[in-house]
Amino acid sequence: MLSRSEAFCGEQDVRRAMNGFLPRVMFVCTLALSQVATAQSSNFQWWPEWDTYVSLNSRTRVSFTVSRKDDGLTPGSVQIGPNIDLSVKPLLRRRLRTNDESAYKYLSFRAGYRYIVTVDTPSEHRVLLEATPRFPLPLMLLLSDRQRADLRVINGQFSWRYRNCLMLERSLKIKQLSLTPFARGELFYNSRYDLWDQNSYSFGATIPIRHRLDLEPFYEHRNNSQSSPQHIDALGFTISLYLRSNRSQ
Repeated sequence: MLSRSEAFCGEQDVRRAMNGFLPRVMFVCTLALSQVATAQSSNFQWWPEWDTYVSLNSRTRVSFTVSRKDDGLTPGSVQIGPNIDLSVKPLLRRRLRTNDESAYKYLSFRAGYRYIVTVDTPSEHRVLLEATPRFPLPLMLLLSDRQRADLRVINGQFSWRYRNCLMLERSLKIKQLSLTPFARGELFYNSRYDLWDQNSYSFGATIPIRHRLDLEPFYEHRNNSQSSPQHIDALGFTISLYLRSNRSQ
């Protein structure tokens, strides 16, 4: 249990971040991402992302995402939206050096919404549903198998997409630097075309900064049989901020 002074300080931190710093950052990120989206080439891209998480208790948290990724109708897309995450049954031993508490759970669920703004094409409204089991492996490796459904409305037309992402991670410590290299691969089934139209693989690392911030640089190659160009190479950089309410302990 937190002491009264610790709880008060935690509540003040969350309130200060949510009411002052974070709205400004999200606004600036949205403008910056829009500029980047219109300036980059179609086959090599830069994918920045900002995620903010607030833990409500040991099993529940809410989050908000602002990102620029090739995940809309065109390469120039910006997406924003909230999530709610639920998790159950912690791992017997923490295997990863990260501030992401879901990485320490055998099973987590997510429900979210995305509003995706694209360049010169209709915007998209999307509901996402995820379930991610995690499997401890020998040599301190952790395997995640994310199952995700995207329920999409584009220009008044409904479609859905199934995504399966496998991810392998292992934490390392090099002198004073802790990091978690990862490799992941993802397959996409699209109901609009009734086929597996996309696949991707990526490599990167998660780097925790103190107790609230994770940085994640990565490289991704994506193949899409229904787009032009069909092959995309991207460099990404995700910043994740983790906050706790006074009732999260």
